[in-house]
Amino acid sequence: TLQNLNKHNDKWELELHKATKHIKFAVRMYRRQHRHGRYFLHEHPASASSWQLPVMQGLTREPGVIVVTVGQCMYGQTAVDQCGNRGPVKKPTSFATNCPAIAEELQRRCAGGHAHVPLMGGNRAAAAAIYPPEVCRAICRGLRRQRMRDDAALRHIDARCAAEHLNE
Repeated sequence: TLQNLNKHNDKWELELHKATKHIKFAVRMYRRQHRHGRYFLHEHPASASSWQLPVMQGLTREPGVIVVTVGQCMYGQTAVDQCGNRGPVKKPTSFATNCPAIAEELQRRCAGGHAHVPLMGGNRAAAAAIYPPEVCRAICRGLRRQRMRDDAALRHIDARCAAEHLNE
């Protein structure tokens, strides 16, 4: 969204074209992974125009694809305000994934009750581009839990197939 302030810049159209091409490539890879039973995770700010691209809209409507939006303040995202005080940063961020357990881990929305440090001005926006460690831990916990679910489901299928084979 901040990049839209530079629309009158000569390079803006070229950068938009390159970014759109990149998103289209990423979505092709996500679909390939999804088709082959592998997981993907896509992240962009919740207000990013990329979510409105037809290719992203199509992906997010596919069966098995889940979109969640988090308030990163709930995962420990902070920044220093203009007075030098550290405080929480809301930074609504959306994730698209086909991994249910990751989506479950990334469910925390801002509960309110605290002021947010605005990202406009200075280098606060750049500093907030780095995930807080708790977001990374949530993603890893979700993937680990999903793998355990998948392993248990495979063991169940293997046991059922073995029993059917013995009954032949």
